[in-house]
Amino acid sequence: MNPRTVLVNYRISTELKREFERACHQLNISMTTQINLLMRQFIAKQAQATQIVGSDEPLAIFASWED
Repeated sequence: MNPRTVLVNYRISTELKREFERACHQLNISMTTQINLLMRQFIAKQAQATQIVGSDEPLAIFASWED
């Protein structure tokens, strides 16, 4: 194991794990790779949502409105 990685354990249903294994196998991608991808996508989405909420810019839907 790479010294920059950590082992993480999750409790999920047996059926969910089977379906996930099947889907990853069909795509020829490891479950670890897919979980890492999902985590990165979630982090990016949360960072984007935080920027939008914390922004002083008007929301796009209101940008074209005139007073």
